[in-house]
Amino acid sequence: MKFRDLLLRLALITAVIASLVFTYLIWFNPAHLERRATTSTAVKTSAVASTRQETHVFLPTAVYVQKGESKRLLLRSTGRMSAHLHRAIEGWRVSGVEPVVKNNSDDYAAMLDQDGMVEMVYERPITWQLFNKYYFKKAAVHGHGEFTFNRIFVDTIHNAVTLGNDSNRRTRRLKMQKKYDLDKFEDALTAATSTYPISEERIGNKEVPFFKIAVTVNAYTYMMDTQGASHYVNSLMGSGSSAPSAIDAKQIDNQTVYTMSNNNQRLAVDRNDSRMRYENFAIEGPAKSMTRNVENAYDDLQNLSIKQLRGISFYGYDTKTQAATFRMTVAGLPIIGQKMQGAVIVTHTNASKRIEFSGDNLSVAIPTGTSRVTLPNTNELYTQLANHGVDTTQISNIVLAYAWNEASDNAQVAQLTPTYFIKIGTKFYDYRKLVDNSVKVTDTATDDDAQVAN
Repeated sequence: MKFRDLLLRLALITAVIASLVFTYLIWFNPAHLERRATTSTAVKTSAVASTRQETHVFLPTAVYVQKGESKRLLLRSTGRMSAHLHRAIEGWRVSGVEPVVKNNSDDYAAMLDQDGMVEMVYERPITWQLFNKYYFKKAAVHGHGEFTFNRIFVDTIHNAVTLGNDSNRRTRRLKMQKKYDLDKFEDALTAATSTYPISEERIGNKEVPFFKIAVTVNAYTYMMDTQGASHYVNSLMGSGSSAPSAIDAKQIDNQTVYTMSNNNQRLAVDRNDSRMRYENFAIEGPAKSMTRNVENAYDDLQNLSIKQLRGISFYGYDTKTQAATFRMTVAGLPIIGQKMQGAVIVTHTNASKRIEFSGDNLSVAIPTGTSRVTLPNTNELYTQLANHGVDTTQISNIVLAYAWNEASDNAQVAQLTPTYFIKIGTKFYDYRKLVDNSVKVTDTATDDDAQVAN
């Protein structure tokens, strides 16, 4: 009996000693103490991370490869294909930009179908200044005036890089500082996990990918990161020493409206969902250049403190409305939601700045096994739409994207379902809802292309 008591006491003493040792190691570890040297390194790392985030935001949204007479869209299940290719060529450096070439429709079409051509495409035009600043590690040796383009042609047979604008068919060849070996770039193309045969068809002033066969795409399930109004009141209306001290909240119809500074700033939050609209009426007008306005919009995007910022892409700037659109992407495809999920739109006019967004954003993927959705080829899509009364001549764009749907059994879970979104007028329509007659085409939309038909 005494021997057992002695063993018990020895075990307790040993446990206490071990606890003290581990406590010492934890509390006196330099990482925990945040010594000055460690803090300095953290700041540098944060700055690098911020630059890399900007680089990812301003990458192209699609990658096509032409081999012989076959063109294919490349997708990568673990991220954006354009980001993977970017890592292979970010060390290249431009020495200058050759004079513009005004191509006719035949010449431009020939470039689109040229054997050995890799095309990295933006959904809407980006400026040369944005590209020059963020795409390569070093800016061009010799600068160039402002122009826009939406397509990067990499001719792997003739070692040439050309920038093209689909709307006016103008191209500008880049002069590279030295001749680069394309082997690493071409090897990066093999990282695609899915490839789809396509052709590019002209709709209005835009080249739209038409899928030649049925498309099978993975569906995903994500946990949501939901932020309430208080988070955005603090981040948009002031923080730290300038934190808002007098916020007025009013209920107006289905919205809670927060105002401050004699209504110069307001945040409207829909009580039925997480859609939000921030407006600032006491602000200077927009910059004269598209580049500066897009960069300012990106700063506003960062102020929202979205966790998965690395997955967000610049999706275009509307020169008429002065609105910059950013969209969340998954596996290289954009997310389009009815309640602004996955999108941020910053509109800066002479009278105000408006930021539209959702408090619901993606957090982490939930492993649910492989769920795949098969969609018709584009010609069959047109046939289905026409059979259900849609005037297909009014279609201005077709986008393969993910529809955001909240799980019926869990409000904190988002289900991302691949589908086609059809743009008619200023609205996007989920083609499934057009063919099952749950929505009709209307001309009543007044918002830009983030508006989704209910």
